[in-house]
Amino acid sequence: MDRRAVYGPRDGTVLSQQLQHRSDDIPEGEATITLEDVQIIWALPIDGLPVTGLDIERSTEEWQIYCREYLGFSPDEEAFKGSRLHTHAIMNFIRTVEITHDTPRPTVVQYTRCIAMLLLGGLMCPDSSGNMVPLLYLSKLEEINAARNYSWGSAVLAFLYRELCHASLKGKAAIGGALQLLQFIWQPYDMDSDRIMAYAADFTPELWRSACPLIFYAIVEIIIPSGFFANLG
Repeated sequence: MDRRAVYGPRDGTVLSQQLQHRSDDIPEGEATITLEDVQIIWALPIDGLPVTGLDIERSTEEWQIYCREYLGFSPDEEAFKGSRLHTHAIMNFIRTVEITHDTPRPTVVQYTRCIAMLLLGGLMCPDSSGNMVPLLYLSKLEEINAARNYSWGSAVLAFLYRELCHASLKGKAAIGGALQLLQFIWQPYDMDSDRIMAYAADFTPELWRSACPLIFYAIVEIIIPSGFFANLG
């Protein structure tokens, strides 16, 4: 079993050498998705531990054992593509599981991980395939109660920014990322609405205009919100 660290850059030289989403270069009059949008629209935490970790290379058999332990089922060999798992395999499994008040907690936790993997691979951080999810993400769900300690909002934004950058390259025919966030027309949020007030206590508005690196495993994107907030007046 090989372990390959993908913690992110150790110094600033890496940042200067990679393609970046430069939020300070946005033309006047235009806007983009920010930490504020991610937190208000999807209620994702933007404060917490960075989503990083070890990319572990396993055989298909080892991945099957891993999935059995943490997802509750062992997918067929055809469901794997390297270290990625077909989302249809997860969907087919959860259709066979019925959660009731009497369901043992380990089964409930495994079911919860399955749902989280579908959200990560199909909504929050989908790749351009549209139907595969990296099992690397499952490592952040092993301790299910600790999953809330990660900055999932900044991870989603980092992945989206990187996909938008790659989509502009010549020969690129597909794009991933949370494209649903791009479908919103910017306007001031009604902070008194029932939908927003339902989880407003978890907001961290002091971080909405932070100039900082957004980290998602090997992806590091710099966000400098002063430019587009100035455009909005």
